[in-house]
Formats: sequence, structure tokens, C-alpha cells
Amino acid sequence: FGSSTWPKPLPARAMYSRIAGMALLRGTGITMLLLLTSMQTCLGMLIRGSQAVPANSTIFLGKFCFSFNPMDDWRRDHGKLAYNHSISESGRLEMDLKVHHISPHQSIHVLLFDDEAHSFPGPSGQWDALSCKERMKHAKDVFALTGERRIHVNLREKLRPRWWYVALVDCSGLGVTSVDYELHATNTLYASWQAEFSSDKRWALPLCLFMCVFYLILGAMQRRVNVALASLSSDCAGSKAAHPFARILFAGVILELTACSLEALYNVLYARDGHGVPALHAMALLVSSCSNFVLASLLLLVSQGKCISYKMVAADGLRMLKLLGPFFVACLFLELWGDFAASRTYSTDYAYTTRCGFLIILVDLGLFGQYVRNTQRTMSFEGGRAHTLFYRTWGVIYSSWFLALPFSALLSKLVLAPYIWYIVSLCVTKCLTAFVYLALVIALWPENTRTSFKFVVSTPEWMMETCPSPPSRSEEVEWPSIIDMPKKQWIMRPADLPNLLSKQPFAVDAADTLKPLRSIQ
Repeated sequence: FGSSTWPKPLPARAMYSRIAGMALLRGTGITMLLLLTSMQTCLGMLIRGSQAVPANSTIFLGKFCFSFNPMDDWRRDHGKLAYNHSISESGRLEMDLKVHHISPHQSIHVLLFDDEAHSFPGPSGQWDALSCKERMKHAKDVFALTGERRIHVNLREKLRPRWWYVALVDCSGLGVTSVDYELHATNTLYASWQAEFSSDKRWALPLCLFMCVFYLILGAMQRRVNVALASLSSDCAGSKAAHPFARILFAGVILELTACSLEALYNVLYARDGHGVPALHAMALLVSSCSNFVLASLLLLVSQGKCISYKMVAADGLRMLKLLGPFFVACLFLELWGDFAASRTYSTDYAYTTRCGFLIILVDLGLFGQYVRNTQRTMSFEGGRAHTLFYRTWGVIYSSWFLALPFSALLSKLVLAPYIWYIVSLCVTKCLTAFVYLALVIALWPENTRTSFKFVVSTPEWMMETCPSPPSRSEEVEWPSIIDMPKKQWIMRPADLPNLLSKQPFAVDAADTLKPLRSIQ
């Protein structure tokens, strides 16, 4: 084998952590492939498919939020709709349906509901208790379906945007095995590039494009930071330890840029035909979850004093993977369910206000509590040093990121209307994520002399970090052989730190405290 050397075997604990991480990523990838191959889009209102209708049941095919025209003066006279033909309608709904193998004794109807209290305000026990005939009475429009039929409906709203639902109902007690359908809804009051969007997602494309430009600039800024740190790696000991944090931050920015780009591309394609490519949206959710994982890991490491009061080691990343990995995988699956599940065709609730969503919110609040505890513990270790001000100011600002999801869920549940919660929650989560990323990039900026991160210059405080760290580090501390210590002691207070700049050896006195020995002349 010549002069080649064998690689050192990994410790058992590190090997198991790496295997667990690979298994988690592989399982997530396989699940994503299964979802992408089997999902039926519920995002838009250009829907094609085939649906069986069981006996005496109601099957919802899709929903769409139509805009409103406050100048419209439509009214009902003797059960008929009267309106001014010179005023444009709020939206248009086109339906092509075909029933296979229907007998003369069967009765299939197409029902149109809106979100008014006397029509269909949402799924509830009261609605489930209604009979087939009673549900038909709640419908805004009823169309009999005996074979193949094309239906065009012009909708008018003058008070506010409303959700409209399309459903199939069988009241004959026989049911049908297959109904082919194609539904296409448009908001005719909007501009041409917005007409295909539901009112709740009207501004999704401009927001995604703005975020793409923002993260493109932020990625260029972080790239400059990484280049500056790399140029100092040969003569600055602090910059060598800064590279892992800076590279992880750059990866998080690039992941968020990729997620926003995929979502923007999906919305551009959706604006053309009302359907787009749902796989792009699913991939955007996956990449965004990875970016959130990176950002949460960095914030928790900062709360532990990494790269500020203590050095960052490789074991920190594995610990964050085991702590945060399951949480963000659960968030990803919940968001996919919220967009692609069949139950979302008749529900306008925010995915994080469901029962499963509340569990994830509780876990998110648990991570917020862990961040606060880590910060308080790090401040106690600091013992009044200069970094305490950083934890009391920027530490509090960073913690707000963990509250973005609970705050948006609370707004959606208690304050916001169903047609507005999507864009508000998207703005809250995306803008707060962008702000925290920007704050971290500015903290690493080479010309920032007031930063608390030990990245650019080597200071006595940075040299002190070569001393044993608190017990949170998983690596064993190597003690010098020239010091005969009866037991390993952790340096818990700044007052216990020896003067590392001197060349005097250290020993332990009878009181088990570190004191320098007088040099022998």
C-alpha cells in the first residue's frame, strides 16, 4: 500500500448519528416521490379528474375564492337574478361533466355552494346530519346531470370576496361509479396575469418575485463574507472556526432563494393556465423546510454561545439534526397535506389550525422555550462579560423567528377572514425569515467592527475558547500531560479562567481551584 494511510474509524456514536441522518433523508425523499406521483392538486380551479359518487352522499370537487365588485347592484326579484348588464361579473365558472353508466332511475346533481351561513359555512356536525334533499336546499344553484353536460356560470359578488364550492350529490340511493369532470374558474375583475388566481392567492406571485430578488442580493453579500473569511484563514485562528457557521448560513440563504424561485416559477405557470406544475410547488415546500431547518439550527447554536462565547464543533450540527429534523419533516408533510389532500376541497382552515397543526405549534413553542433556556444559561456562564448585551438585544430579536408560525396561526384562527389569512401568514413567515437571515449576514460582514461573532480578528477572548467548554460539547477534552489533576474540572465562570497569555504552568491546590505556580528561578 506504500505510504498511504488508513482512515481513522468513526466513533460508534458518530457512526450511528450519521446512519440515522442518512436514513431520515432517504425516508423523506421516498415519501416525497410517493406524494408527487399520487397527489391530486387542490391548489387551483382548473381541475380534471374522475370521481365515484356513493349512494346518498355529497362529494366536493373543488373550491375557489371569487372577488367582488362594490359597484354591482344585482338583486333577486321573485327568485330571479336581476342586474345591470353594463357592470362586469365578479368571476366565471365553466364545468364539463360526463356520467358513465347511469340508469333512468338514478339522480345525480351538480351543486354550487358559497360560504354564507345559510349555504355552506364549512364542515361541521350539523352539516353532516343533513339529508341529501336538505343539502340540495342549501345550494345556490342545482344542475341535473343525466349524461354529458357543459355548464357556464357567471358569479356576482358586491360585499366581499367569497368562497364557492362545486359538489356532486346522489339522492337516488343508487350511486354512480364514475363521473368525469373538468372545472375552470377565473376572476374576471383582475388583470390578465391574475385572473387565474383565487382571491386569497392574488399577490403570491409578486411576493415570491420580491423575495427572489432579496435573497439573490443577500446571497451575493454572504458570498463576499465567505471570501473575506477564507482570505484570512491562513493567518487568523478565529476565521478557521468561523467557516462552518458562515458556510451553513450561505447554504440556508441559497436554499431559501431556490424555494422562492421554484414557487415563483410555479405561480408564473399557474397564471397561464390555472393549473401550473404542482410538483414545483411541492419541491418549493421541501426546499423551504430545509432552509427553515438551517436557520433554526443556527439560532439554537447562537443561543448556546457558539461562535460568540465558545467554538463551534462538528458534533453541534449532528445534535441539531437529531433535535430539529423530525419537527421540520412533520411541518413539510402538514403543508403538503394542506395543499393536496382531498379534504381541502371543502375546508378553508389554515393547516396549522387543525389538530395536527396545533401539535406542531406546541413543538414550535417548545423550541422557543429551549432557545430562551439556552440563552439564559449562556448569559449565566458569561458572568457579566461584554457579550451579555448581545444576548439581551439581538438574542431577543432572533427569538421572534420561532414565534412567527404560532402568531400567524393565531391570526388565522381568531382575527383574519378565510380569504385573507393565506397572504398574511405568508408575509409574516417569509418577511421574518428574511429579516433574521439579513441580521445574521450583517453580523458576519467583514467591516462590521461591533459584531459579537468571532470571525475576523483573533482576540484574547477568542483565545480563551481553547479552554474546556461547558458539558454540552460531546467531544472529550484533552488535558495536558504536564498537569497532574486529581479530577476533570469544568471552568464555569470567567473568574476561574487562567491567564492564557502567560507561559506559567498551572496546577490544582487543596481547594481544587486553578492557580498559577510560581516559576522556579
